[in-house]
Amino acid sequence: MTKTPRTVEQLINGIDEIASPPQTYSRISEALQDTECSVATIAEIISQDFALTSKLLKLANSAFFGFAQQIDTVTRAVTLLGIEQVRDLALATSVMEIFKDVPEELVSMQSFWKHSIGCGMISRLIAIHSQQREIERYFVNGILHDIGRLLLLCKFPENMADAIESSFKKSVSLAEAERKIFGYCHAEAGEALLKKWQLPTTLVIPVRYHHKPSSAAQHKSETRILHVSDILIHALELGSSGEKRIPMLSNASWGQMNISVDVLEPIMLQTEEEVELITGALLS
Repeated sequence: MTKTPRTVEQLINGIDEIASPPQTYSRISEALQDTECSVATIAEIISQDFALTSKLLKLANSAFFGFAQQIDTVTRAVTLLGIEQVRDLALATSVMEIFKDVPEELVSMQSFWKHSIGCGMISRLIAIHSQQREIERYFVNGILHDIGRLLLLCKFPENMADAIESSFKKSVSLAEAERKIFGYCHAEAGEALLKKWQLPTTLVIPVRYHHKPSSAAQHKSETRILHVSDILIHALELGSSGEKRIPMLSNASWGQMNISVDVLEPIMLQTEEEVELITGALLS
């Protein structure tokens, strides 16, 4: 096995190639610092990224987003989705390009992103039903929730192979096996990377605590919803992040969500029906 950094701080300090967030996301964030930033400004930045433009328009026109009219311009997409939501979607879609070198024999990237996107879809639908604000943020949280595992898979494939095998043989969660080998798990690695990128806490905290939502001191609603969504997508067996077990449900977090079990069945059904389409749109 490769010798691994003893702390997540050492891990993050050793990844120069992804030390900064995706360029388009950074440009949008910088533009938003200007109080006179407009929809047209953001649309112009996005339009210079042809791959992102294509993905954004496919998403906006999908049945999942549910807009009544055809959206044929980036300006229209930004207007309907909102500037900050589009910025976060730009981040999520760009991340898929960054992590392309994960060994397929460990985890299929198609399957990994199907799991993550499905988690985001369930999160978004639960957010709608529970009348949360800025619902696209919940979609992005789902897409990013296992980004720390991607980092570990890319940098330390042999060690992650051992973690996956240990998880299977000892019937423990992959997060527990990761912690045994690295001293930290993918949730902590994900938090450290997103902090390095100076992302907002609305994205960082849910990623860090999606397995332990009761430990989140802020953004509790986002974290609880992500926690439950991750469990539901595992139960549906749509894609895989390498984890072979359904994570443990926090009964306390579920009890605080104020959402009926009856709502979950149509949410899961819609996700099953549309996850292939959304995954195809984002990976094309």
